[in-house]
Amino acid sequence: MVWLKRAAGFLAAALTPLLIAGGSASEPSELRPSAEKEDASQTNPRPGLEALEGSRLFADVERYVSLGLKKRTGSSASRRINGWLARSLRQAGYRLTFQEFGLDRYQLYGCALWVEGLRRECFPLWYPNDSTLIDEPVRVLEVRGYSQGSLDSDGVLSEEIASGPSGMILVNNLLPEVMGINASLESAETPFPMPIVVVGDEDRDLLAGGSSNTITVDKLYVFGSSRPNSVGHNVIGYLPSRSPTDKTVVISTPTTGWFAAGGERGPGVALWRGLARWASSSDLPVHLVFLGTAGHELDFMGMREFISSAPDPEDVLFWVHLGASIVTQTEGDDGAVALRYSRLDYNDEALSPALNRHLGPVGFEPALQSERTAGTLAFIMNRGYRSFGFYGAFRKFHTRDDFADSTSGEALEPVARALALSIAELVQSLTSAPRP
Repeated sequence: MVWLKRAAGFLAAALTPLLIAGGSASEPSELRPSAEKEDASQTNPRPGLEALEGSRLFADVERYVSLGLKKRTGSSASRRINGWLARSLRQAGYRLTFQEFGLDRYQLYGCALWVEGLRRECFPLWYPNDSTLIDEPVRVLEVRGYSQGSLDSDGVLSEEIASGPSGMILVNNLLPEVMGINASLESAETPFPMPIVVVGDEDRDLLAGGSSNTITVDKLYVFGSSRPNSVGHNVIGYLPSRSPTDKTVVISTPTTGWFAAGGERGPGVALWRGLARWASSSDLPVHLVFLGTAGHELDFMGMREFISSAPDPEDVLFWVHLGASIVTQTEGDDGAVALRYSRLDYNDEALSPALNRHLGPVGFEPALQSERTAGTLAFIMNRGYRSFGFYGAFRKFHTRDDFADSTSGEALEPVARALALSIAELVQSLTSAPRP
């Protein structure tokens, strides 16, 4: 079988696998699947839909949040997360490997801005220039977006940088609070020529009523250290089918982010773990690849690495991407909790019936790929993989306030069950029908 032959080489060579029993001595200890056992509910050898119970899913969100408030690629938090995910894959019977990729990492220690005696909350634009400015003029520019691409969609930011100011303050009008801004591929490892910090819309007074301004700062500094020749890791579990087949299903989720990422990444990670438990006993007649990628905040760095050695699109039956903010919740002034569902896009009409039948009633509105399709999902689709997945934002997206209370077990359980039903139906329908 084409895929089985390719998988053997993929796992053995392209990904430099660890020894499943204890990892490789060359790997950081956080990445080695611990011998520590999880509680009995986590180690049931034959889980069914009980693997998707809301209480278990929310416990996974809480655990994910607890592993680090700064989950940036290559950090100790990202390694702890990979070790935790690897342990759950191994316990569910998956063959386990880590895929390593290199990066020049920046370890941020602090970012501060004082103007007219007042300290303003800020966060650097990545990759940071860690110069210190004292009593110097800087440019202030109004921007809007979650990524450097959206901040510079009109080219104004690039023009301002090229003009050579001593420093810049970007007022992001999306939220009152400070947000982390995802880097572009060009800036993920290359410092800007001057210190650039982002503030929230609560500091729009720095614009003095316009869309740009020049002010003198008391002090602006970004403090940290460059860590060249660092590494990030993807975690990958492979479960071969018990039935003769050359069909594969890939289920992926990003695992890193700027801050705690409880609502941004937590639902995707919890659903990923739940589906891995469920799929391990569901006897699906396909090979399964569960992929957790680092580097999302650095322009999908980990996904780019995986795609470079992944199976060809024709060898993948379909790909499920569990992206950002799948289901989140906010509490109003009256105490009422409102749920928010991310966008759900697909790129093949053959996927539509199952998605509408199972995920539509939960609260999603499945839509065919369009110019609005964004993030890692668009990256996957644009490389020819038949796929569906989630992406979106919410009130605490990319902020320091995004903890486990951004979602709930009650919100996650119906999504998990609908996903399992969708995957099972699609495996059955697509394996019996030739792909156009």
